[in-house]
Amino acid sequence: MKPTLEEWRGVVRAIEESLPVYDSVSEKISFNLARLARTRAIAYLAPNKREWVIDIGVGPGTSSRMLLESGFKSIVGLDPSIVLLKNANRTFRDGFYPVRGVSEWIPFRERSFGGALVCFALRDVRDLEDSLKQISRVVREDGRFGVVDIGKPDNALLRGLIGFYVQHGMPIVSSLATRKRIRGNPFLMIVPTFNRLVSNQVLVKAVRNVFQRAELRSIMRGGLIVIQAEKSAPSVK
Repeated sequence: MKPTLEEWRGVVRAIEESLPVYDSVSEKISFNLARLARTRAIAYLAPNKREWVIDIGVGPGTSSRMLLESGFKSIVGLDPSIVLLKNANRTFRDGFYPVRGVSEWIPFRERSFGGALVCFALRDVRDLEDSLKQISRVVREDGRFGVVDIGKPDNALLRGLIGFYVQHGMPIVSSLATRKRIRGNPFLMIVPTFNRLVSNQVLVKAVRNVFQRAELRSIMRGGLIVIQAEKSAPSVK
C-alpha cells in the first residue's frame, strides 16, 4: 500500500525531529548493525568513488558523511526536506552538494552518476516503481546502486519475529533512548513504514527489473538488508 501524502509528510517531519539523536538511536534499535550495513553498501560503490554519486534520502547526512570519510569526492545529497539539507550542508564542506527533490522525480539528466545509494529511505517513498526507474535513469551503464533498509523476510516465522520486534520491541528501546533528549519519540514512524514494506524478495525483484543485476545480502536473518545492484550496458546485436 502506498502512503498518502500526509503520511509521507509525517515521516519527513519525524526524521527532522529526530536529528539530535538520529545516529545514536538508530544504532541502538538496530543492535549496532545499521552502520555495518551502510559500510557494506558504501564498499560496494567504492570502485566508482571518483565519479559523482547520489545519496537519495540524505536525511541527517549519516551516509553522506560515511561516503566522504571513505574517499568519495563528489556527492549529491537529495532530500525533500530543507531542514535536513541545511543541517547536512552545515556539517560537510568540500564534496557535498545538497539538492531538494524526491526519488520519484530526480532533477538530473540520464546517466549523470556512477553510483547511487539509498539508506533507510526506500521504504518511505510514495511510489517504489517510479523511484527505482528514476534511480536507474540517472545512473550510467555499469554504474552501481546500493540499498540499505529494514528487511521483511520471506520466511513466515522470521517475518513474524522481525515484525514483533518492530511493533513492540523497537518502540520501547527507542523511547528509552530518546527520553529527556527530545520531545516525543519520532522513531515510532518506523512501525507504519514497516507495515507497508514489501518482502525482501519482492524488493530485489523490483530492483532487478531496472538494474538487471541485483543481489541480496541479509543481516540479522533478513531483518536488515543490503541490496547490491549494477546497471548492465545495452547488449549489442
